[in-house]
Amino acid sequence: MSWGPVVAGEGELDDLPADVLVRAAGLPQRWARLARFVVLETGFGVGERFLETWAQWRADPQRCERLYVLASTARPPSQTGLARALRDNPHPRLAEALQAAWPAATPDLHLLEFEAGQVQLQLAFGPAADVLRQWVAQADTLFLTGLNLPAEAKARWTDRLKPLARLAAPHAHLVAWAAPDGVRQALRPLGFAVEPETTPHLLTGRFAPRYLTKAPPGRQAHGARSVAIVGAGLAGAAAARALAEQGLQVTVLEQHHPGSGASGNGQGLYHPLVHGADSLHARWFRACAALAHTQHAAEEPFATAGLLRLEFELPLAAMRALLAAQGLPESFARALSAQEASQLAGLPLKQPAWWFRQAGAVSPRLRVLRDLATPGVNLIPATVAQCVPDEATSSWRLLDASGKVVVQADAVVLASGQHAQALWPAATWPQSLWRGQTSTLAKAGALGLPVPRLPVGGMGYACALGEALFVGATNQADDLDGRVRLADHQENLARYAQLCGLPAPLWQGLADQCEGRAGWRVAVPGRLPVVGPVPLANPERGRRSDSPRLVARTPGLYVLGALASRGLTQAPLAARILAAWITGAPQPVPAPLLDAVDVARFSVANHA
Repeated sequence: MSWGPVVAGEGELDDLPADVLVRAAGLPQRWARLARFVVLETGFGVGERFLETWAQWRADPQRCERLYVLASTARPPSQTGLARALRDNPHPRLAEALQAAWPAATPDLHLLEFEAGQVQLQLAFGPAADVLRQWVAQADTLFLTGLNLPAEAKARWTDRLKPLARLAAPHAHLVAWAAPDGVRQALRPLGFAVEPETTPHLLTGRFAPRYLTKAPPGRQAHGARSVAIVGAGLAGAAAARALAEQGLQVTVLEQHHPGSGASGNGQGLYHPLVHGADSLHARWFRACAALAHTQHAAEEPFATAGLLRLEFELPLAAMRALLAAQGLPESFARALSAQEASQLAGLPLKQPAWWFRQAGAVSPRLRVLRDLATPGVNLIPATVAQCVPDEATSSWRLLDASGKVVVQADAVVLASGQHAQALWPAATWPQSLWRGQTSTLAKAGALGLPVPRLPVGGMGYACALGEALFVGATNQADDLDGRVRLADHQENLARYAQLCGLPAPLWQGLADQCEGRAGWRVAVPGRLPVVGPVPLANPERGRRSDSPRLVARTPGLYVLGALASRGLTQAPLAARILAAWITGAPQPVPAPLLDAVDVARFSVANHA
């Protein structure tokens, strides 16, 4: 997946009023009383059609419960340019909200939420032809505008528009404004019935193919109304929130206190990454951090003041060249000298650092409790020993050790970390267990150790916890010792001293004054999470294929796990992906990222 560096611009501009296009699509009548309605739009421009659609939704007493708008633009305006272009928009309050939420111009799919999440804008900064291939959704209305191709490219329209046949829901309406020659002819073989032109340059139609192609197994929605989640850590709590916000009945089962396992640390960091090749890994964490920051900033603004990540391999000039080559703006990341980073952190840092504004440190346990407090989430203290499918009712029964049914639900999400595979022995994804111990030194300043003004990571991490210094974490494979160890406190302090360039006399001898806790993280090869419907156990029905999306699945059984040491960063987006998988809502990530985190990636024939 590569949309390339974003080109700054003022967006695609149309001269047809936005309300005319919205009415031509049969809105607002077509979304009346629906649970969800999806609009797909190329040529977002400066958002005039989005604002008009949003305004129509707000004014309609019979509106759908949730409105999704998927939009692309190859030339996104700056925040200043957007404000200038929307100065006279007929919906000023909505325009101001769009301006306030406008994201950094990175080549990603950006998630913007309004109306407490009931209106969601998925905004892709990239060419429409590329973005259409990578969206995973079923759209009820398609607006085709800004389709700018040179004359010699007309012959390629059929190929470029082919993804519309996959993206269009049955009977979807299509509206195209100022479409180049060749678009009408290209739409017909794709299954669109194009209507005679009644308004100059305005093309309308509907999706009415002879045959509806069935989605591959890894793209099919379950349609559950009730979901049971096993585990109340960061993964389970985030899943509960995302599913409840979709209107599902959610039951979370946890044998211990919520957030008491690996999610029980005093603090944790969330942040994106910058990689040399702008790999799937980097794009995944960029998308994760953007959503995590939106969520944390809304609910814990005191903890989202930014973060420094020290760079131990690249010199400063190479860091800055990398940001320029990838088109990553300063609003996303800056490369700072050691001196600049030291001034920000209040520490004598010896390395250059990445300065991420949309990052920070929050309490994992507080995050868990906030998510579990979402209306519609029911927490039950219980130990689950078995997950048993009930074929007669197409549901699942969760049993305790005595065989008693604890809860029955349409679908089950395994989010219990290291214990998830024990509930489904046929699970095939490989996983490893890593012990980590954190250290907290009360009144560190009085003991001679400086406390950072903002979180610092790179070789371990450190942040303030009130007046205390919080550092961590050790990383030991297959170590099942749950005791807090003095040697691990010494290791954490030594790493912090090396990170800050502190002399040994300042920290040696302080380990016995630290408090701490140990926990275990689950990771899989590649260090990306496992998300989605669990592959079938039967090898005859679930043959290995070349793509995760083609792998047959166990109906109603899902997993969300292997967040490793980055649960705060990954959990919100991974949970949204899971909720979309279950409900059929638009996926919040492009198809290559979805395949990259799909648990079925370990079942494909070409997986290393």
